[in-house]
Amino acid sequence: PANASELFNECHAELCNVVKCIIGVVKHQFCILVVLPEYGMDIQVHIPPACCCLHNIIRMWDPVELEDVEREINAKVYGSLADHVPTNADHEVMTLVWERIMQDMWASYAEE
Repeated sequence: PANASELFNECHAELCNVVKCIIGVVKHQFCILVVLPEYGMDIQVHIPPACCCLHNIIRMWDPVELEDVEREINAKVYGSLADHVPTNADHEVMTLVWERIMQDMWASYAEE
């Protein structure tokens, strides 16, 4: 990368791909994560961590199962994490956070 922005974008893209793959694998393995919820929010909040625990147990005791799932996976995006439309103030705060992270990454990269 030639500058801090390029470094950040490369790392961000790699991380996004890994996260999408992980979420895709878990969603493919546990359909409860993609269907409309039948439970109250007090129950729903426990479902994703429980599925991740089960995934890790399966991975520990039957890794071949997960290799099959990972081969079949076609990661799709469902839903949204935002609960409101971002305001200008939100954008300004996140821009400052992004710039700080980007500069810290660049400083670390330049030291190597």
